[in-house]
Amino acid sequence: MNFDRAYKFDWANYLKLAEEILKLDPNHDTAYVRSSLSRAYYSVFCIARNMRRFDSYEPPEDAEERKSIHKIVLDAYKDSPNDFDHDIFEHLDWLKKWRNQADYREYRFIRRKLAEDAIERAKECMEILLREYGDNY
Repeated sequence: MNFDRAYKFDWANYLKLAEEILKLDPNHDTAYVRSSLSRAYYSVFCIARNMRRFDSYEPPEDAEERKSIHKIVLDAYKDSPNDFDHDIFEHLDWLKKWRNQADYREYRFIRRKLAEDAIERAKECMEILLREYGDNY
């Protein structure tokens, strides 16, 4: 596959999209709420992934050897000696838990407040990432 390296998606735009999705939701429709929560997580997850230089990660073909990129990234922050990395881990871990609920648990009602909280946590996480690692993601 040939990728155009001249173009690079700005993952911070997913956080803006998460906010816009909620603004478009006049009836507190759970699809908007779930989509917003998911975008909030992926905005900071992908930036955190890139900060740790996992942006070109390709999982092994063998399913037995494959480890979730989400686990790899979260473990990198959790196992870091830096307190700010632990803060990043806490935000990512919380966001991932609720993103999984929003994306995979169709019988669970996801409240709008949870998506709003996810956006705020994503903003806090983004602030730490940019303060500690700069904006070269």
